[in-house]
Amino acid sequence: MAKTGNFNHSSTNTTTVTGITTTFAVGRVHKHTLLATDPLSSAKYVNKIEGIYVRINSLTGGGTALSCKGTFDAAGDDIWFPDTEGTLALGVTTATKGVAVFEFKLPVHIEVGSDVYLFFKMSPAGCVVDKTTITWSE
Repeated sequence: MAKTGNFNHSSTNTTTVTGITTTFAVGRVHKHTLLATDPLSSAKYVNKIEGIYVRINSLTGGGTALSCKGTFDAAGDDIWFPDTEGTLALGVTTATKGVAVFEFKLPVHIEVGSDVYLFFKMSPAGCVVDKTTITWSE
């Protein structure tokens, strides 16, 4: 039977990334492996990335927005998701914790391997990123 509708998938990284400041930096990154779901794709990822969820804590200096950049390489130079600023939604009882959510909704074709990288920066303050999730559909 042929598939109907969309199938949603996600990749989550819970590695703590400290020292998020006003610039993107190699080493302050979350790596995600997006697995190919099409058996004819030669293990290359070819699907539509729906969105990115970034959870932060230890917010300092009254920052209100987090910027995210998505790349195909760990150096941060081969970009698929351009620098995008997201407003932080802060906790009700803890104003140093929050999330930024980014909608993408475009197809992505990873030429080599199946890894993508998310880089972060804050303005005007700093934070710790402790969880990111990339959601995609096929």
